[in-house]
Amino acid sequence: MTGPFVAHETFLQCPGCKVISSSEQLKRIVPSRCNIAYDVLVFVGRALFQRFRTSSEIRAEWAELVERNGFISLSEIHYLGRKFIALLAEAHRLATPRIRRSMKFAGGYVLHIDAMHEGGAPALMTGMDSLSDIILSSVKISSENTENTIHFLADIKSRYGTPTACVHDMGSGICRAVNEVFPGVRDYICHFHFLRDIGKDYLEPAYQVLRHCLQQHAASLELHAIARDARKTLGDHAEEAALLADAIKQGSLSDSGLLPQAWAYLNALWVIQGKHAGEAMDFHLIAPCWGLHRDCSRLTARS
Repeated sequence: MTGPFVAHETFLQCPGCKVISSSEQLKRIVPSRCNIAYDVLVFVGRALFQRFRTSSEIRAEWAELVERNGFISLSEIHYLGRKFIALLAEAHRLATPRIRRSMKFAGGYVLHIDAMHEGGAPALMTGMDSLSDIILSSVKISSENTENTIHFLADIKSRYGTPTACVHDMGSGICRAVNEVFPGVRDYICHFHFLRDIGKDYLEPAYQVLRHCLQQHAASLELHAIARDARKTLGDHAEEAALLADAIKQGSLSDSGLLPQAWAYLNALWVIQGKHAGEAMDFHLIAPCWGLHRDCSRLTARS
């Protein structure tokens, strides 16, 4: 990351056993037979998987350093991303003894098991120690059936020992696998999944009616149109909009011709963002359409 350099490496050979030794310092900077250092590899990996940047966005960020650090192609970014994941998995495997000792010192671990998948795509099954928030294992499986889950849990058991308790959803495959791999271990149903399933059973009919009503009135489309038009008006009067923003922050509003547009933009944005507040939780009691209806009702009442 600090710029390209040329390394002249000196190899030493023991006259007795003839073993050849290379530079340990150079190995810590760049992998053997590579011209991309570890810090560049970490930069690309964290941009992809922590900051969720695309390869093109990463190359654009890197373009600011082109004069000093050289060019990185899209294919090189793809390769470095795959290499980052492979090295990260290997580092996690090598850290298994330390993780096991740490959990044992803490009194054991509570295994949370869950799998994520979309439609018919393969599932990503993950096991986490809820006491330390350490991901113990994460693998791709073809389906969340008993056989696949048994293999997954058996691997965790061989690496980290038997947990003090297990927490998971009410999937029949996971339930049977936990009973087989961890017999006698305390087994709990996750409250979140339990309440979510109840919410689906009891609220789905009413929720469908609410969703259909909002779709008929095109509420989301109208809100986005209001926000887009208001943002354009504010952008056309950038200086006056900046003064209005400063006045709002200081709590000293003055008469401004842009105040209605600012009010419309902020409220439309508030409702749009509120709609997505509960999407990640996938829980019908705070489902997106309910959030949209609630915030629209509040906005109408304030108006």
